[in-house]
Amino acid sequence: MAQLGAAADSNGIRTAPETAQQIIAAMYVNSSQCPIVSGGAVTGTPTLAYHVQAGVGIVSSPAGAVYAAWADTDTALTTAPETGTATDIIYVDADGLVKTCRDGDAPKGVCILDKRVIGASVTATTSTTGAWKRIFAEGYGASQGTLAFYRETAPEGQQAAGDWTFDLYFTTTETRDVMYTVCQELKTDDVGELNPAAIRWTITVDGSVFCQFEMLACRMYRVEMKDTFHPSLPPGAHHVAFQRHVQWPAGVKVYHFGQVGGYERGYLRVNDAGVAAQ
Repeated sequence: MAQLGAAADSNGIRTAPETAQQIIAAMYVNSSQCPIVSGGAVTGTPTLAYHVQAGVGIVSSPAGAVYAAWADTDTALTTAPETGTATDIIYVDADGLVKTCRDGDAPKGVCILDKRVIGASVTATTSTTGAWKRIFAEGYGASQGTLAFYRETAPEGQQAAGDWTFDLYFTTTETRDVMYTVCQELKTDDVGELNPAAIRWTITVDGSVFCQFEMLACRMYRVEMKDTFHPSLPPGAHHVAFQRHVQWPAGVKVYHFGQVGGYERGYLRVNDAGVAAQ
């Protein structure tokens, strides 16, 4: 048994570094990716050094992970390639030391802060461009926010197809609850009192139909929304297909009205709802 927080346990045994590393890794679902906890933004300078904002990162270890912290600093000078471009990697090691190397030469198990593309004859890193999507630490149980999203692009007044499908892809790092949202912006012709129509939606998850429901469209500029809860989606890569079908009446025409007078466009969204209850 082991603990972290007390000077020693009831038997007088002090906390071992490996115990602290195990606990640090257990706090973050993506600790093995050596993510950034805070700070660490990289900016160019008038020289061939990069400026790195103070921050904290996670570096994986055999026992788990360690926190690496660093102050505001400038890196060592890089060199511009003679021709073409090269990519500099700016990273932090387990000692909290900020270093640079060329792409492909970074050691394993370091926290990458940025990758910058530098061109031939460049004399200042302000001329470099970013080539890295920074990875931030994700606490166990914390919401991962929007996992996938699509905003309708059809122009105002365009007739909607009788059958339409859109695919979204996302990845979950553990068993999560997720929410599928349909925001429908469709209307029918300006005849009758309402001129209603039924729009059937089918949500298919990883090749299997998860649910179906109908939503109303009428002559009103009326946004319809539907949230569908999916409990305990297992970890891994996922494919969600949103299928829309004009159900009834036969021959009815429906149109997009997004952005008319400020009305919102329709959208499809997959949102994380937290770690699934076990």
